[in-house]
Amino acid sequence: MVKFKINRHEWEIDFMNEDNVEGDDIYQTTCGLTNYIGNTIVINPMMNEYQTKTTIIHEITHAFRWSYGFVNDVEPVKITVAELDEMISNFMESFGEQIIELSDSLFNRLMKEKNGNRTSKKS
Repeated sequence: MVKFKINRHEWEIDFMNEDNVEGDDIYQTTCGLTNYIGNTIVINPMMNEYQTKTTIIHEITHAFRWSYGFVNDVEPVKITVAELDEMISNFMESFGEQIIELSDSLFNRLMKEKNGNRTSKKS
């Protein structure tokens, strides 16, 4: 498990295991999950490195959206494609570099932890 902060919100990220997910089929149907209530992210350990890295980026983007208050608890707002495009571009302008840097760091830390656990289990 790796701990990190986004906008003063504490988060944890880890690979999925029996303790943090339910259901045997989750490894076949889910790449990652972000839990906004518990500020946790779990990543499917069965993916290759490319899939793992892109999933971390995806889930970290959810965490940034939540941590910076970009949530919609009210009735859905109808927007045009141009407005949606502008919103996404503005979000990436504001947070894209941070998301990529944090995702890269978390990927490296998780893989080191995962590979360290494999080595220690063989001993």
